[in-house]
Amino acid sequence: MELPDRNNVYAVIVCDARLAKLAELLVTLFRVPDDSVSIKTSQFNGAQTLRFYAPSAEFTAHPGLTDGEFLLNGAVAGNDDDVRGVAISLYQALFRGGFRPQLDAYGADGGCVVEFDA
Repeated sequence: MELPDRNNVYAVIVCDARLAKLAELLVTLFRVPDDSVSIKTSQFNGAQTLRFYAPSAEFTAHPGLTDGEFLLNGAVAGNDDDVRGVAISLYQALFRGGFRPQLDAYGADGGCVVEFDA
């Protein structure tokens, strides 16, 4: 399966200073090595950014507008059912991890395939 050229999964999560926990969650969910994720800290303002890559998905997490909030956006490979399945698994893992996610996922035609509120 090939990754789409645009993001199709968008989430807002309450992360606080738990990017390492988010990284661990993604590595576990997608069953990839630890080096599939990196966390960088800006020398300018200290803001942290997470980047994750797996053969079937890639995500980036950036600080949101409010303290402790992060925007987790990414691309998931596959058809609409594949995207929906990954989005549901991701939402459940984020929820169990205490991230209070809001998540939307979109299919190839741009239509919403699944949506969750916090």
